[in-house]
Amino acid sequence: MTLLVTGLLYSAALIIENCAGTTCTVTNISHLEQDPTKCSVLHLNTYLDQRIVGEDNFYDFIKNIGEYETFMLRGSYLRNFTVLDTIKLHNGAQVSITENGLLEKLPKFEWNSGDTVRFTVAENHNLDTTELLKQVKARKVKGARVQRPFGLFKTMLQIIPEFWVKVSSKFFVDDFLPY
Repeated sequence: MTLLVTGLLYSAALIIENCAGTTCTVTNISHLEQDPTKCSVLHLNTYLDQRIVGEDNFYDFIKNIGEYETFMLRGSYLRNFTVLDTIKLHNGAQVSITENGLLEKLPKFEWNSGDTVRFTVAENHNLDTTELLKQVKARKVKGARVQRPFGLFKTMLQIIPEFWVKVSSKFFVDDFLPY
């Protein structure tokens, strides 16, 4: 009986009713057992349990949720993470999208004027971040770290025994060594 009560209390903590709707927290695989149709706000953190992104129902769970409190996606093999054109961010929202090698498209993010939002978008080599960069610049989001489109970073030059080697996020040093 005690175990049942503990389980119910834990489950209740994962789905929180608030004025914005039902917030669903996903920080480990078992949280994907929630009914995503009852979730209007998402609190996702795949950094805590990387196995989440490999689950068969992961994309189906997150694809229709239109508001984010926290969205931390790392190491997925998704081309996109939502079917929606626009995602609403709450005040204090954190969006961190890193190391998603196949990710191609971001939705438009919206938030209220005066709200604080944080962006970290890096190491997503197929991702077009053009619109997000424009939006972050226009709204003067402080501390935003957003990669250039398609992971194109400033080229660095590095000396490898007597050769100048061009290194960027798309190439490896070995690609330029004469063998």
